[in-house]
Amino acid sequence: MDPEAGLGSLTVNGQVLTFDTQPVTPPELASFYASAGWHVLPPESFRRALSGTYFSLSARAPGGRLVGYGRVVSDGGIHAWIHDLIVLPEFQGRGLGSRLLTGLIERIRNSGIPYIGLFAAKGRAGFYQKFGFAPRPDNGPGMFLYFQPD
Repeated sequence: MDPEAGLGSLTVNGQVLTFDTQPVTPPELASFYASAGWHVLPPESFRRALSGTYFSLSARAPGGRLVGYGRVVSDGGIHAWIHDLIVLPEFQGRGLGSRLLTGLIERIRNSGIPYIGLFAAKGRAGFYQKFGFAPRPDNGPGMFLYFQPD
């Protein structure tokens, strides 16, 4: 365990999971996305994304297998965005996502950043609302412009 993570350990499915703040590699993140059923992007996309990471938390099973991950992108002063909060399906519903999200929020708060944003996957808003997140009002919607990779 990485003492900086400060999250101790968590037993899920009979496995003692540990937490760390060490960066994941682009191939590891690409593989993890695929394992979790998330979108597949070119390897270079993962390298660029990770280079813009403010900090991250990983949850690992014995042997180092990545089973949960959360990443923060920030300007370092005002805004922080929680990205890629991912827990493998066989580890969901057992407190791992909550532990990762709590760790990310606390580290942002301790950095003095006053605003935390995130985008919840469809059907997952209730999970984030338990931690104090609220949907944007109808008169202040967020917007996206997506480009499909070649």
